[in-house]
Amino acid sequence: MRLTFGSNPLINGIGCILGVVLLPAFIILKLIMMPFEKGAHRSPTYVARYIRDFIDNTSGEWDWDDFISIPVADPRLEAIRAAACDVSLPCGDEELAELEVLFEEAQRLAQQNRAALIAMLSRAIAGGVIDRNELDETFPHPRSLEKIERAAWSALSQWIDDADIRDHGERYRKFRLEQLVGHRERLE
Repeated sequence: MRLTFGSNPLINGIGCILGVVLLPAFIILKLIMMPFEKGAHRSPTYVARYIRDFIDNTSGEWDWDDFISIPVADPRLEAIRAAACDVSLPCGDEELAELEVLFEEAQRLAQQNRAALIAMLSRAIAGGVIDRNELDETFPHPRSLEKIERAAWSALSQWIDDADIRDHGERYRKFRLEQLVGHRERLE
């Protein structure tokens, strides 16, 4: 005998009971876990692009709702997103001016990230010391960097972690140094 969907009332009844029992448990678990959720990893450029698209009226129908509904992991960018949530819609000149300020702030953060990475890469290439604390303090949310910046951050992180290997292997040191130079060139 072959069972098809909807052909057995007993199986359908069990499925409904499981749904009724498991759905509240899932909702309770979700509510318990919400305070521990960190938010989405978005770059300053991503945040700026969303705001610019809204200002220029080039965003999709649900883009703005998506942007203001999803918290961002980086607190600096989350503050920008939260401020954008406070802008009343529909937008007049005053609201658009507020969004323009938020756009410029996101752009400034993107430029700061890039400049800090270039400065650290240059210092490492010149033989200066960069320690883990400095890297972590400068970039507390490396997953919120642009892809090219994350690659440079990763190279710097490896440079710091491999200090003992670098000090004993000239070939390895030269290889890692060339990587840092390449990352700096791509960022400049």
